[in-house]
Amino acid sequence: MRAKLSNGYCLYSYSLAKIISDAEISTRAIKDGVMEPDETKDFEVTLPYNGIITKGRISYLFAANTEKKIKKPFIIMEGFDPIELVKKEEAYRGDIKYGTTNLKTFVTYLQDRYSAYYKLTSEYDIIYIDLFDCKCSIQANARLFERAMEIINERKIQEGCTEKNIVFAQSMGGLIARYGLKEMENQGKIHYTSLLFFQDTPHLGAHIPMGILQGMNGLLSFYYENKIFGRLDFGDVKSKLAPILYSDAAKQMFINFVNSNGGVDNSVHNAWQRELSQMVNGTNEGENRWSQCSYKRK
Repeated sequence: MRAKLSNGYCLYSYSLAKIISDAEISTRAIKDGVMEPDETKDFEVTLPYNGIITKGRISYLFAANTEKKIKKPFIIMEGFDPIELVKKEEAYRGDIKYGTTNLKTFVTYLQDRYSAYYKLTSEYDIIYIDLFDCKCSIQANARLFERAMEIINERKIQEGCTEKNIVFAQSMGGLIARYGLKEMENQGKIHYTSLLFFQDTPHLGAHIPMGILQGMNGLLSFYYENKIFGRLDFGDVKSKLAPILYSDAAKQMFINFVNSNGGVDNSVHNAWQRELSQMVNGTNEGENRWSQCSYKRK
């Protein structure tokens, strides 16, 4: 486009329009509407946190025409995803360890956003990290994230990839990634990450209305004490809801945590906030200035 001014000068504007077809955005892993990862790898930490051995899975969906080699990594760190809530008959690929959020749900979400879907699936290798037990402490699962980054980086070196990592962290995954990347730096490890961004991460804590927490705690109290005459069937609530509600991760994230006695105990959350602030900002002030965190690049 050209605009001619009254003084005789001309201004020019250029734009590029590219017409793409559905065939261009397909990958080897998406066939007949069924999303399958190109590869998966189950792994566990090599350096447990307080003796807790966390485990997880890395799923790879390579960009088109990459011959199953990492060329441009886009890494997703999942958030709080209790596998206890997954029904076996509804589990992705028949495995409850994928949880309710996984590579399939991420790609399906993208499909409704055509330009983002095309950009990612055609140019980037989507690498999804699943947690097998999100209820463990954030530090314990941060060690799992660190191990995943090591595995991915080792593979990149073997395959000649020099592109930096982009990490997209969902919900609690943002806390895991922040802590993990900084801990790697503090240990002198290079994570080759140029960008970390978050989706719905509770940096200062998750604010759940007290009424909801007290209501859930009351329900569990009735269940345990058989005060409802044993005639109402709540399913396997004891083995599913209670471990999630009173988990280490929940205690760390909830700004107001209601314990099994109905009391508010924020000690674990406050301790976590102090530790995260010290890890990222070098201060014990409790002010979690997450925007100031930096990441070592090479």
